[in-house]
Parts: sequence; C-alpha cells; structure tokens
Amino acid sequence: MTVSLAVRLAEQDPDVLRKLIDDAGPIAFAFVIVLGVVLFLLFRSMNKQMKRIDPNLPSERDGEAPGRGPGGPGPDESGNG
Repeated sequence: MTVSLAVRLAEQDPDVLRKLIDDAGPIAFAFVIVLGVVLFLLFRSMNKQMKRIDPNLPSERDGEAPGRGPGGPGPDESGNG
C-alpha cells in the first residue's frame, strides 16, 4: 500500500517523492540509532544472565523429558501413563 502510494506520487510529481524521502531521513536515522541502542542493551543484559547460570547444573540427557531428572517419576511410576 505504501509502495503504491509512493509510485503514484512519483508519477504525478517527482519532487513530491523526493521531498517525502528527504523528510523521512532524520526520523529513519533516529529510529536506527534507537534500535541499535536497544539491541546493545539487550545483548548486554543477556550476557549478564548467561554469566549467572551455574556451569555445574546437570544437562538434559537424550530421551529424557524436560524437568525429569534422575530418580524422578517416570511414566510407569507416576500412574499417569
């Protein structure tokens, strides 16, 4: 829809399209800068969270359902399966 509007404006008067693009420049630049800052803060926060994870935690083994550690109730022992 926006593309078709821009094409129609360009067909009518090329100066209108050029002005539309020039006016969007500072806003688009500010948006990209804000997006970059947000991504930087997100990655920094994720790195902090990853450093807090205990490396001695047991990892999930193949074939085990998530949340069931060794000695936990299996499908036959719990009475549900």
